[in-house]
Amino acid sequence: SLTTVKTRRGDTLLNKDYPQPNVVKIDVEGGEAEVISGMKQVLKDSACCTVFCEVHPDVLRSKGYDAETPRQQLEDLGYTVEKAEQFVGGWGMLKATSR
Repeated sequence: SLTTVKTRRGDTLLNKDYPQPNVVKIDVEGGEAEVISGMKQVLKDSACCTVFCEVHPDVLRSKGYDAETPRQQLEDLGYTVEKAEQFVGGWGMLKATSR
């Protein structure tokens, strides 16, 4: 059965109820590029020093993105990105740290 999930841009969540994070984990089964795009202000903030991002290359490609899109997006935001772990099936985890 399908489940409906309400979504909001990450950048709209910061307020007194949701403070600026210093660590972010992105685990969205192929929606990495959209999530990073929707939270650029959160990720640009100097308080955010580490991002872990699970990457699903096949799903990214099926959505018209390059498998390296999340890495490039994080580097464009000023992070140093490394592969933290490679998993079976081509997907893996990126670790991005602020410069």
